[in-house]
Amino acid sequence: MTSRSFIYSPLEITIYLVFLISLVGCGYGGLSDVKKDGISLEEAQKLLLFQICLPDYVPNGVTMSNSVFYHAEFGDPNESDVTINYVREGDGKLIFSVYERNGTGQEINFHDIGLQRVNLSQLLDWQVDWETIEDFDKQFNELEKDGTIEYEIYDALGTERLLIEITLPIELKSVLITWRLSQYVLIDIYSFLSAEETKLIANSVKNCN
Repeated sequence: MTSRSFIYSPLEITIYLVFLISLVGCGYGGLSDVKKDGISLEEAQKLLLFQICLPDYVPNGVTMSNSVFYHAEFGDPNESDVTINYVREGDGKLIFSVYERNGTGQEINFHDIGLQRVNLSQLLDWQVDWETIEDFDKQFNELEKDGTIEYEIYDALGTERLLIEITLPIELKSVLITWRLSQYVLIDIYSFLSAEETKLIANSVKNCN
């Protein structure tokens, strides 16, 4: 590819950015995300550049769902992730989810308050289908104001982990544990179980790369 040595004018840059945004929005030029829902674990594994690692411990009465969700941002396998849901036997109610993504080269500081807030928002987003950004922000701010969120940074199996627990309101009671599984993989476990039960699940996930 040959480079262009002249400098673009501000107008040219603006037009170019608008054009790129329109391409992404319309899904042209191979810039749209790739999403595959309801595929098997084997199918998802073939699409990923990293090995999927699953927990060895699963509570009684809970089983892995046959439906797996794969996502690649802008179709780039280097920006891919996978979600595996575990449901209650009998009625199929969601109990916890394992979310893994490519984390090569990403530095994580769980003591950073901004990062903690991001993870809290992801825990909320996991369990609620928010209709508007305003509803999401309102619930987020109310949780922080009422002091119904517990943060814990702890070490397990030689790895620093962040645990976030929403204790109230009862309809939002849930837990998130996130950590770096390996130099390639970042992993989150979202759960409607207790913090201790969720820790047991997280601790049973061994690096399988």
